[in-house]
Amino acid sequence: MLVLAACERLASARVPRSSPPSAGPGRGLAPCVSPPPAGSLPASCGTPRRRAPVSNPARRRGPAPCVSPPPAGSLPASCGTPRRRAPVSNPARRHLPPFSAVKLRKRVWRVAQPLLESRGLELRRISMNQDDWDLYPLLIRLLRERRATVVLDAGANVGGFVDQLRGSGYEGNVISFEPLPEPFAALARRADADPRWEAANLALSDAAGEAPMRRSGSGDVTSSLLPTAAAMVEALPDASPGERVEVRVSTVDEEAASRLSAEDRPFLKIDTQGNELAVLHGARATLERTVGVLAELSLIELYDGQALFGEVVDWLAERGFPLLAMAPAFHDPRTGRLLQVDGLFGRLGEGS
Repeated sequence: MLVLAACERLASARVPRSSPPSAGPGRGLAPCVSPPPAGSLPASCGTPRRRAPVSNPARRRGPAPCVSPPPAGSLPASCGTPRRRAPVSNPARRHLPPFSAVKLRKRVWRVAQPLLESRGLELRRISMNQDDWDLYPLLIRLLRERRATVVLDAGANVGGFVDQLRGSGYEGNVISFEPLPEPFAALARRADADPRWEAANLALSDAAGEAPMRRSGSGDVTSSLLPTAAAMVEALPDASPGERVEVRVSTVDEEAASRLSAEDRPFLKIDTQGNELAVLHGARATLERTVGVLAELSLIELYDGQALFGEVVDWLAERGFPLLAMAPAFHDPRTGRLLQVDGLFGRLGEGS
């Protein structure tokens, strides 16, 4: 009886004759079956059998399978395209340079900063905002380290440079030179209230005498011993030349001989609207004991015949005054082009 029951069970488990025969043991065509439930992978009908899928999806190779549309808000699945690496999980990292570049920049900063400081230079991250380009902390450091005893202020106007000096902590002597009568009157009144501030009504250049000064600009800030060039008028219409005024002219060497003692260590500031190199030519003897120079330098010709940035920088470097720092001074308001800078020259640190 037990043998008969076993045979009946085996007969009932046989494949029905309606099923198509297999082409070979374990291989051949897959049977045609009914459509799969929604959301499952589609079954192949009449195609060669393939290996069973890998249980771990991360280990799959080759094209991604075609699947039903993903839910709203999820990443779209690729159909028949090679798989790619998953996107960066932190979106902020997409906008950063490679980590190696960031690391290299930090290392360069750590190495360069002490090296430059040992030579009297300063490495700073700067903004393109003109207000952030401040030369005065470095200027005050230069005055203190080199023990300056007096500042010679060529082209003082009404004394704005001295205001910056006092506001930055300099309390020493100042001699300001301004040739035009109206600005000098305001300068003299202010100097009378400061016992360490002296004002002189004259211009400085490379030779003593008298010369015509071409008045221009609001408050005479662009007046010069040189003719105004077209580029200046185009950038600043107020700089159109006006009346000529005869002014007294002297040199730094002559004024230093009569106003300074042999022990004085001067610092020279020059803002003479294109005539800076002429002032330096008239200061050759005084420069031998000068601790530093601050000069306004033009990048293009704003006054006829003036010396440009490179010529002044080279002239001072040849006489022991390397360029320490610069700051923007004047932009063309129409185009934003930089036209003038203030350059600080001198030496800092031991052995200077």
